[in-house]
Amino acid sequence: MDQDSLLRKILAGELHYAKLWVVCLALRGVAWDKMPFEQRELAFQAKDAASNCLSIFLTSPEYRAALRYAVHDSLVTAAFSGLFLLKMASLFPAELDLGAIIGQVEQLAQLLSEVAAERYAPSSPPWILSRQ
Repeated sequence: MDQDSLLRKILAGELHYAKLWVVCLALRGVAWDKMPFEQRELAFQAKDAASNCLSIFLTSPEYRAALRYAVHDSLVTAAFSGLFLLKMASLFPAELDLGAIIGQVEQLAQLLSEVAAERYAPSSPPWILSRQ
């Protein structure tokens, strides 16, 4: 299978999203301000998975084009990944590159609005959408 094939990109995105989802379930109900080191490491692994998931959405022209015909789950995957990144940025502002995260989420909001998925884009904070 070609490295840049659409199917491969979709599967890679789903893998990163699965990692994100599993960690989110494992951290459910945790006190974010009193996290032990192991849980903190899991949270940062989930942040990496969310960022990788969004990178696939944003950098693949084939994937971007296919999003016009994507099912609900694919669009929610992207939106949830972006919202998780924003949550991590608000919890750990000193430890993360806020500019990179905000830029990535802004690109996602723009992409979702381009592919006629405006109903997903407003789940991002209004200040992101107003900066266009």
